[in-house]
This record gives sequence, C-alpha cells and structure tokens, in this order.
Amino acid sequence: MQGTLRGIVSFAFCLLASAAAFGAQDAASQATRAGKGLLVLQCGSDWCVSGESVRKVFESSAFRRAVEGKFVLAVYDEMETPTDAVKAENERVSSVLVRTKRFPAITCYAAGQELRVFAQLENVPAGVSAEKLAKAVLKLAARKDEAADRFAKAESARDEAAADLYGEGFDILAGMMGPFHFSELTTGKTAWKREWEALSKLDAGDRYGWLKHFEMDDYKCVAAVASVSEKKDSSQVESLKKVPQKHFTPAQRQWVKAMEYALGSDGTDKPLKPAERKLMEEVFELGRDTLWGQFAMGRLMLAGAKIESNGLKRAPVRERPSQPAAGARMAFPIDAAKREIERIKPGAKLTEAQKLAIARYSVLRLVGKKGWDELAARPGAERFLKAFMEDRAWLEDFAWSGTFPANSSDGWAKAGDGPGDGAAAALALESLVFQDGGKLVPFADG
Repeated sequence: MQGTLRGIVSFAFCLLASAAAFGAQDAASQATRAGKGLLVLQCGSDWCVSGESVRKVFESSAFRRAVEGKFVLAVYDEMETPTDAVKAENERVSSVLVRTKRFPAITCYAAGQELRVFAQLENVPAGVSAEKLAKAVLKLAARKDEAADRFAKAESARDEAAADLYGEGFDILAGMMGPFHFSELTTGKTAWKREWEALSKLDAGDRYGWLKHFEMDDYKCVAAVASVSEKKDSSQVESLKKVPQKHFTPAQRQWVKAMEYALGSDGTDKPLKPAERKLMEEVFELGRDTLWGQFAMGRLMLAGAKIESNGLKRAPVRERPSQPAAGARMAFPIDAAKREIERIKPGAKLTEAQKLAIARYSVLRLVGKKGWDELAARPGAERFLKAFMEDRAWLEDFAWSGTFPANSSDGWAKAGDGPGDGAAAALALESLVFQDGGKLVPFADG
C-alpha cells in the first residue's frame, strides 16, 4: 500500500514538473508544437479593473473548454510595477505580441509553422460571459479561415483574378484588426508577408487599386485633403483619379471627390460655386454616415439645401458659443466611480451598480477631466451627460467603439499617446452632445 502511495506521489511530482517546464516555454512555440493557434489577453492587473474581470473569464474552465481545440492561451500583464513572475510570464509572448492601448484586449494568432495574427478584440467589456467571449473568438477564427481559403485559391489564379482573391482575403482580416493595426497583417513580426508581397507585385503602380484601398485610412485621407487644400497641387488629384476605384469603400470614393473639392475651394464657408456644389452632392449621395458624408451635408446645408434627417428628430443646429456658458458645471465624476470599484471584493459577483461604475470609469478615463470640463460647459450637455452616465449599455458601446482619430494608423500619437489625454474621446462625446440637441439619441448604441 505504501509502495503504491509512493508511486502515486512520485507520478504526481513528475506531472507537476512537466507542467512547470511546459508552462515556461515560449507560448508561440507551445502553440506551434500543438498545431494550434494562440490567444493572448493583454491586461494590467494593478490598474485595469475591467481587465481583471475579463481575465477571470479568459482563464475559466468554461472558456478553455470552448476554445482549447483551436487555441493555446497566454496572458500579457502590463502592470505598472511588474513582479518577477509577471515579467517571466510576459516573456513567453513577447516574441509575437501586438501591443494595444485599448485594454483589455485579446489578440488572435492563426496556427501554422509560424503564427500569424488575424484579429484583435479591444476594450473587451467587464462582465462578458465565457460563452459570449468564446463565441466571438470562434466567429473570428471562422472568418480567418475564409481569408486563408482566398489566399490558397489566389496561388493558382493569375493577374486581376489573383489580385482580387488576395485583396478580398486582406479585406476580411482588416475588418478584424482595424486600421490602427493593419500594418501588423502585412509587415509586422507575425504578418501574412508572403501573401502581401504577392498582392504588392500584382498591384504594382496601383494597377487594380487594392494597395491604395488598404493604404488610405480616415486619418491619412484627412491629411491628404488638408495638403491639397494648402498646396493646391493638382498633380496629387490627377494621379489619384487614375487609380481604379472598384475596390474603394464609399468613404474612399468620397475622399477622391473631397480632394477635387479641396483643390478648387478657398477653404472658407463662402457660397458654393456650381462645380463645388456638384462635388458635394456627389459625396453626399455616396452616403451620409461617413466623415466625408457629414462634411458634405454640412456644406450643402450652409448653402441652403434642405436635407431630411432619416427619421431622427433633431433640434435645430445652434451656433456654438465662443465662451463657455456661465454657472456651475457638472463635477468630473471619476473619483466616485473609482470608489465604487474599490469596494468590489475579489471573486464576488458584480452588482449592477458595480458594472455601471466600471463602465463609467472606462469612459471617464478615456475622456479625461479637461475634455469633460469643456464638454460640460456646452448648452444642453448637463442633461445629456446625466442620462449618458446612467446608461451602462451605452457607456460600454462608447468605450468599445473607439474614437476618431484613435482608429487611424497613428491616431494615438495625434491624440496624446493614450487614454487620459481626452482629445479623441472628448471629440467623439462632444459630437454626440452637439448633434443630439437635447433629444438623447444614443449615436454610439450599436
């Protein structure tokens, strides 16, 4: 009996030793050897409350069971003061990590001899269930398979047919990574380099327009229009008009027309010339829900055009005050939200009040005190903000959706390099208040 017990104990110690050695190896190598993909959760255990909530779900047996057939799991903990254990754990994924500033985030890598990134879930909300999180990850994995299928078919196709298959594949991947991290798909350390090089050769000289389609995100388009408006360089516009627009998004087609408009406009709100009005009408017809569609709508309305509001009842647009309104302002409520969060006990089930506090804190940390104070001074803002701060779903949608220019390729640099600066988030929230006109229509509600 004692011999049997000693054998069991010895076997158990062997298992523990093997597990420790297995856990210590590089996560990418572990996934490759297992023939699986990799999921990396990025969080900050000593400052990101929502990240700790998501981590419990990510490391739960329910989530592991749902995804273990396809993925190995790892965590990158971006603590402000990391311990040696955290440093060692982070080292396991440092070779493939795609960094983000929108925590908590889960980065997904496809299986293969070399792991390749294909999706990133950013601002994962606290309170997400294991079932919902697994469903989201597996849905992304299925879309990745569609992209890989197009890449495989492209290898036996030629010329435009091959370019279209590669382009469609990258279009699928781009939708799962977003423009902020698109370069990680093409030139990063876990990129789809072979496929991107093939598309680049096929589309040399903008033959089919695919490269321009992927190159020009919202921010770059804005910068290009500003450059043309300032320099009046017609060669930029003429060169752009020669690029096939078959694969351009509606916003990119609008951008081309906005470039033409910028070339002929003096940049003021003077009455539109016939040619300028025609361009703005063409931009607006391509869609009102884009940056350029909104710009065109504003110019046309200033010119006297009567435009229906798609059924949403809006108050008349009021002129913005040059000086903040007098009187008491709403206090920046981040401390109250933080105090509520600090009352959360480890392992306890979150109450609705605590979930609301987490959502408030996430948004307020993005907006910052400066952005809040300037916003609270605007007419109609107090009533709006009071309703906004009580609506958890709306707060979570706003925090998840991202804000211009943070979605652009170098948006964080323009916004002050991260949450708390308030430039990007406050701009987005200000647009809700101003456009809302006191009607409390949740634009951010997805």
